[in-house]
Amino acid sequence: MNPRVEKILKIDFPVLTLQFKNGEIKNFSCEPYLDKGFFRELQNVQYFSKAKVLDGTVAWPHEQDFCPDTLYLESHPTTDLLETYEDLRELRAAKEQAAGQKPVPLHEVVAELGLQPRLADGMQ
Repeated sequence: MNPRVEKILKIDFPVLTLQFKNGEIKNFSCEPYLDKGFFRELQNVQYFSKAKVLDGTVAWPHEQDFCPDTLYLESHPTTDLLETYEDLRELRAAKEQAAGQKPVPLHEVVAELGLQPRLADGMQ
């Protein structure tokens, strides 16, 4: 069983940035589904923005939803939201929760994401 959606971090039509229960942050594009019967209503940007997390998946008011496995398997990792220290702290907290509260050092989260740590201006 793949991880379920914990929260929607960003809605940028037609892409949802999702945080999964294991702490991963991934982008899911709904574009391939927008011209398919039941999902056509999602073409309306205003309606699309009404996406909510429901029972580990993403759903809309008129009961459109995606299989949680589809959301996980067809989404792609992203680091575009990890612009601030707070974002990294939230990701670390999610990873700690997924690991049963085992502490996860911040530098490990940074390394896992393949990011280069930057020192503040004037620091060596």
